[in-house]
Amino acid sequence: MTSGSPDPVLLAELEDLRTRLAEAEETLRAIRGGEVDALVLAGDQGEKVHLLGEGDRIYRQFIETLSEGTATLSADGDILSCNAALAKTLRRPLAQVLGTAMRDHLSPEDNEAFRAVLAQAGTESHRRKIRLKTGDGLLVPVYMSATLLKSAEAEPVFCLVLTDLEEVISAEATLRESEQRYRELLELAPVGIAVYSEGKIVFINPAGARLLGSSSEGLLAGKPITEFIHPDGLEAAQSRMRRMMAGEPGLYPAEDVFLKLDGTPINVELISASLLYKGKPAAQVIITDITKRKQGEAERERLMGAIEQAGEIVIITDPGGVIQYVNPAFENVTGYTREEAVGRNPRMLKSGEQDQAFYQELWQIISSGRTWRGTLVNKRKDGKNYTEDATITPVCDAGGRIVSYVAVKRDISAQRLMEDRLRQAQKMETVGQLAGGVAHDFNNMLQVIITYVEMSLAKADPGQPLHKYLMEIRRAAQRSAEITGQLLAFARKQNVSPKILDLNDSVASAQKMIQRLIGEDIDLASTPGHNLWKVKIDPAQLDQILANLAVNARDAIGGVGKLTIGTEKVTFDKEYCATNPGFLPGEYLLLAVSDDGGGMDKETLSHIFEPFFTTKMPGKGTGLGLATVYGIVKQNNGFINVYSEPGEGTTFKVYLPRAEGAAAAERVEVEEAAPRGGMETVLVVEDEAAILELARESLEQLGYTVLVAKSPEEAMRRSEEQAGPIQLLITDVVMPQMNGRQLAERMGAARPGLKCLYMSGYTADIIAHRGVLEEGVRFIAKPFSLRVLAEKVREVLDG
Repeated sequence: MTSGSPDPVLLAELEDLRTRLAEAEETLRAIRGGEVDALVLAGDQGEKVHLLGEGDRIYRQFIETLSEGTATLSADGDILSCNAALAKTLRRPLAQVLGTAMRDHLSPEDNEAFRAVLAQAGTESHRRKIRLKTGDGLLVPVYMSATLLKSAEAEPVFCLVLTDLEEVISAEATLRESEQRYRELLELAPVGIAVYSEGKIVFINPAGARLLGSSSEGLLAGKPITEFIHPDGLEAAQSRMRRMMAGEPGLYPAEDVFLKLDGTPINVELISASLLYKGKPAAQVIITDITKRKQGEAERERLMGAIEQAGEIVIITDPGGVIQYVNPAFENVTGYTREEAVGRNPRMLKSGEQDQAFYQELWQIISSGRTWRGTLVNKRKDGKNYTEDATITPVCDAGGRIVSYVAVKRDISAQRLMEDRLRQAQKMETVGQLAGGVAHDFNNMLQVIITYVEMSLAKADPGQPLHKYLMEIRRAAQRSAEITGQLLAFARKQNVSPKILDLNDSVASAQKMIQRLIGEDIDLASTPGHNLWKVKIDPAQLDQILANLAVNARDAIGGVGKLTIGTEKVTFDKEYCATNPGFLPGEYLLLAVSDDGGGMDKETLSHIFEPFFTTKMPGKGTGLGLATVYGIVKQNNGFINVYSEPGEGTTFKVYLPRAEGAAAAERVEVEEAAPRGGMETVLVVEDEAAILELARESLEQLGYTVLVAKSPEEAMRRSEEQAGPIQLLITDVVMPQMNGRQLAERMGAARPGLKCLYMSGYTADIIAHRGVLEEGVRFIAKPFSLRVLAEKVREVLDG
């Protein structure tokens, strides 16, 4: 095949004409050679010569089926017989043709050619181009060939075959046009077209040459096709070539990787078909460069992979808002599957939290071609609401027409919850800082009040009204100290003495106390867990938690009801905590306190741990009970969750960290004994004059020799002036110029064996970083009673 190769269809038609003509000539040669038995010939007067045999019928059938005009002529050139095809070519009825002279139907100029055809018919079939005269006076060009039929009993007879050249000429013209169109098609085709035979390229068009990196088709002719196939696809390509070379019909579509002359790989799409080229098996291949398409597909796959794996929700809708696509994040967040979402409108997620005006404004913005950004509260399939940050962008075509909308959303429900908790924590921390800030001065004043009241009670006659008044003052001061302690517990800054406890034992020992608090109308039930771990907490703090939660439950029940206290061990991993704000990974002991009271709504739940917040009537509560529980739990590195619905009761779940590597310590109850004094010398250092005088009087009443100092410098001076021993130093922790720990170290260097007791009205976190609360350090927190002071002094001196 060349660049001017003809249209295969027209070639086939022309070849068919030639084949039929050749078959006719072959049959006539067979008749002439005596291979048929007989003929029936018509004479000039219509008489018939019958030659017996089957040949009569065979010949007639053969002649009538030929599309070429056929006639038998006598030696003089008269038409003895002819078929309908010849009469049609002459445009005359068959009766007007039979018996006429053939020369009467020829152009005068072609008589000579006609005689030459007959003259040469005796030796071989000879073909000449002549013109026939038709009945309407036209000259029709035909090919004429003649064969001499021999018979021993008759005159020689000629058999003529005439082929209408108008069809051939038209076919040839069409063929030339087709060749031109085909040549232009090949030359101008934007895709590569090649033919290979016997494994080599025998033809390639300019586009194919350029595709393979050549400036000329001639440079590629004769090259093995396998040189241009990537090794990874060579085996599959060779298998296709073998099938085509075997002549298997049909097209062979495929995608492959070709190598250009310089070795550059390109992605190609192939459509191959079997054919014959110069009589040999070959294949024609249409080659399309799809490298850019493949790159685009790869890019789309990367983008789709990113969208499919993205944590953000992606929704694509048509211009009318009908969902066309959602990614897996949408399914995970909303609970709707892709099949359930596609074809529906995003209004399926409406929660009712936004009004109609909100959605109208949103639609107005995006339908005008602008991007909308904002926050939505939507509803999951299970009916629960969630909050999401959303960006909705219109997608336009080249003409600026909106063809779709893309929404990218992020579920921020957990973030919002964390933000709310952070604001709550900050609010509580502010109150805690306030409580801790005033604790020092307030506790100092309470210390003065309590101590002087106790000293006055020691001198007052119990029968006098003054004694009664002093008792009321002491009760009020002690109540004030308790409230201060509750504030410090909320702020997580009170001083504690944690111990290793068995939670079940602690709950069991507290049941009598709890039953007294809740009264007989409320049933108390316990559901202890098995094989619990130990927990490390101040026993008094644990009692505070149980007492406050029990009182809260009692008030919530308001009559007959049930209170259940349960324990168990739980473990939270990082994955669980990531989806449950407020939870921390680790092993915990769970203390659950449940009641069947009236429950709480969401608004109440959002405030229950705030100091001074209460739903009780004025005078019925301080609003510090749950705040105290919250502070204690946080101070012990735990967390608390509340589950409640109006009318469904409430469950408080307190999670306390598991204590590792320690045995439970037994709590030993001892009877209270009278304060015991001594004869030792005690140096008291306090920058508050009232506290200093109070300590002096208190200790002197217990029999001690008391030295006092208002500052560390004065304490050092008094120590130097004291000739005798000083057995105990009682010092405030936070003082100007020098803290209590530094003072103790300096005095201890001068007086080996000096013992020390620290005291402070400041909170634990303020004094802890000064090293005062280290293991083994003796500490007493203000305000304290005479009994506590006496016991602590003896404990230090005797230790």
